[in-house]
Amino acid sequence: MRGRDEVNDVDIDDATNLIVATSIHHRAVYDILVALVGVNEGLKRQNDGLRIANAELVARFTAMLELQALAEEDLKNRVEFMRRMAANYLVCNSIQPTMTEKR
Repeated sequence: MRGRDEVNDVDIDDATNLIVATSIHHRAVYDILVALVGVNEGLKRQNDGLRIANAELVARFTAMLELQALAEEDLKNRVEFMRRMAANYLVCNSIQPTMTEKR
């Protein structure tokens, strides 16, 4: 009964192999968990970067909308100014005598 513990009737070699295999398994699980934590941290940083980029895009888009609104308002003002100028021109030309009428 070589390799057996006489008290518990357990094969010491089998028990040692089981302990070694369990230790290797636990180490592999630990390594996987460490890798997953690293991946999780990387994803968190990437997510933070995407949030910042998204916020910057929203700010730029909002600024573009504001500029577009200002440009539209400016264009309306210019069109209104041109209408008034044209109306004034027509009124002035209809009231003033022509050069031939002055003579």
